Amino acid sequence: MQSSRQLAAILFADIQGFTSLMEKDEAMATQLRDKFKNNLEEEVTLHHGRVLKLSGDGALCMFNSAIEAVQAAIAVQLLMRQTPEVPLRIGIHEGDVLFEESDVYGDGVNVASRIESFAVAGGVFISGRIYDDIRNQKDIEAVLMGKYELKNVSKPVDIYAISNPGILVPKKEQLTGKGMRVKTRWIWPATAAALTLLAAVFIYLLFFKTPAVIDKSIAVLPFVDMSANRDQEYFGDGLSEELLNELAQIPELKVIARTSSFSFKGSNVDLRVIGEKLGVAHILEGSVRKDKNKIRITAQLIRTADGVHLWSGTFDRAIDDIFKVQDEIAQAVVGQLVSAILDTGGDQHHSNPEAYNLMLQGKYFAYSGSIEGSLKALELLNKAYALEPGNAKISVLLSNVYADLTNTSYYGTIEGYAKAKLFAERAIKLDSKLADGWLAEGRIKQKYEQDWEGAAADYNRAYELDPENGAIIHRRASLFRTLGKYDESIRLFQKLTEIDPVNTRAFSSLGITYVNARRYEDAIKQFRNALELSPDYPFTHSAISIVYLVQGKTDSALQEIRLEPDSGWRAVYLALINFELGNKAESEKELQEFIATGAEDWAYQIAENYAWRNDADKAFYWLDRAYDQRDGGLDEILGNPLFDKIRDDPRFDVLLKKMKLK
Repeated sequence: MQSSRQLAAILFADIQGFTSLMEKDEAMATQLRDKFKNNLEEEVTLHHGRVLKLSGDGALCMFNSAIEAVQAAIAVQLLMRQTPEVPLRIGIHEGDVLFEESDVYGDGVNVASRIESFAVAGGVFISGRIYDDIRNQKDIEAVLMGKYELKNVSKPVDIYAISNPGILVPKKEQLTGKGMRVKTRWIWPATAAALTLLAAVFIYLLFFKTPAVIDKSIAVLPFVDMSANRDQEYFGDGLSEELLNELAQIPELKVIARTSSFSFKGSNVDLRVIGEKLGVAHILEGSVRKDKNKIRITAQLIRTADGVHLWSGTFDRAIDDIFKVQDEIAQAVVGQLVSAILDTGGDQHHSNPEAYNLMLQGKYFAYSGSIEGSLKALELLNKAYALEPGNAKISVLLSNVYADLTNTSYYGTIEGYAKAKLFAERAIKLDSKLADGWLAEGRIKQKYEQDWEGAAADYNRAYELDPENGAIIHRRASLFRTLGKYDESIRLFQKLTEIDPVNTRAFSSLGITYVNARRYEDAIKQFRNALELSPDYPFTHSAISIVYLVQGKTDSALQEIRLEPDSGWRAVYLALINFELGNKAESEKELQEFIATGAEDWAYQIAENYAWRNDADKAFYWLDRAYDQRDGGLDEILGNPLFDKIRDDPRFDVLLKKMKLK
């Protein structure tokens, strides 16, 4: 047997969800596979590579040049994103490989396959080693997604996402794959580290108003997984959220929303610092240790002012007793905070422990924000539903996942929203006092049916049932903004920033409302607040650039848009700003390149470009496409200043009437 070694760039690619597609539509699956195979072989050859393996839905390729490997990947991915779109994932790494007859092994192969598992459909992920080779290439752009410990790989690996126009870059928190992200932890041993910390605290106090601490207030941190295999993170997260929801039902108690509480997950930040940032007097933290059908839950209630433990408890139970354990912990905490223990009893909406466990797993994957995570959530939740069809919470989660998959175009608009509405209505029928059921139904009425009155009624009902629920407040505020009721929208978003003070999206959304209300300086302030919390938060730099544009500060707009980390937002608004700067030919080239890859997902933003150019015919063509696609951007059309030049056109009133906004 002959064998040889060499250093090579290895490219892994596969079609996401191919097996499921084959079961649903074999003809379509075959068409997509053939498109993938033919284009891959052509581009790999053009870029001096070799296709080593080609299975039904995947491929393994080798290149002598890392640069050509990435160029080939970009070319293939752009072709795959054209209709009919192939949901392709690509991962690339450079390393030592061993050839034995018709097979290939080694570090390059293993790491590339692990990186590909984190990639999303439409994206190209590369290792830090590949990035070092391509970083000076002007035609290749990339952003760091983080450092990851990969399965069966000894050392952590930096993962980058190619961010060229037309290549999808997901949010960092959406990533799931064969491994886990290396979490950054606080380090104290050196003077330099201490100075860095002092500077960070100074900046935080300078730019942010620390929330006032209310005595009867609490944040529930994610319960830490202490199981031997560290495979129960979903269970700890789910338990924490269930406890948070129970405590939120107590009128006397201010409970910090999930987004802010969970933002400290995996960190070693002092609890007193967390309490100050969240504006709470108490923190509930704990751990979960699960072994077969036994579970041990420990919980501690801590006073944030001085770090004193006010109460702690350990609960050893059989897994089928988990519902009682939740109630015991909640009541013990309440007893420390109010003069009389309130009876939070009632139906916990669970009767089947296996269904409950599946529900927690499904919820965990649903929060990933990726198509892959949503599909895994759908699989788990459908199993949970089969075991316990009378559980309203499972139906709510199914509704939300179907809506998420429809928003990402995995499901067709009609099919996806029909399923989402079915489960939302089922949840309400099962439990009319479950706020999340009304929220799910309202979301469908707002985003798909454009039934504003119906959505408002559902959101109001949800708000009556759970007035401190951040998701409900956000939906109500966004609906008021869509309807042009900016004062109400601002009031609610401000409330959201108070109960969820490290929720980046809340500050960004408040900024958007200020833009629509033409309060531009207030908008910039809120966008800057969002960036202080999350410097890589998508769209925020783009939003600031648009504010500068409408203010006539075009040079500032150009500087700001160049800071935008999301390649899609950066490309579409760079075309708009270049037009205003007088770079008409460059702007047109950029816009046409964007349309070639973004027509299905960015119709509203393309319409913004043409409206700002005062090209009304093309603007209304793309607005009509956005309407047919139920593009979420249309929710902002009433106050969006980029459409001011075409507002007097009769077709604008026709569109508003069609959307029931006039």
